[in-house]
Amino acid sequence: MPNGGVPMHMVLYPKDCSPYVLYCKGGNLFIYNREVWDKEKANGKPFCSVNTDEAAALAWFLKYWLGETALVPGYKMGNTINADFDF
Repeated sequence: MPNGGVPMHMVLYPKDCSPYVLYCKGGNLFIYNREVWDKEKANGKPFCSVNTDEAAALAWFLKYWLGETALVPGYKMGNTINADFDF
């Protein structure tokens, strides 16, 4: 795996039955309508996107409120999340 074992792509399917999925490609975050994602993946038009600076602000904020111990690799979180990596 490139990048020292950290996946380049992550798709997070929120467990709240949200009609959206969160797709991360490197430091960029995209929010897709689930129907669009299921049909077109990253080729579809995202509902919303966050650039690397905005993602950095989000990461800083979440890191502060979640604490260092919450930062574990997503692919090691088991059933606590519904995500795909480097699909």
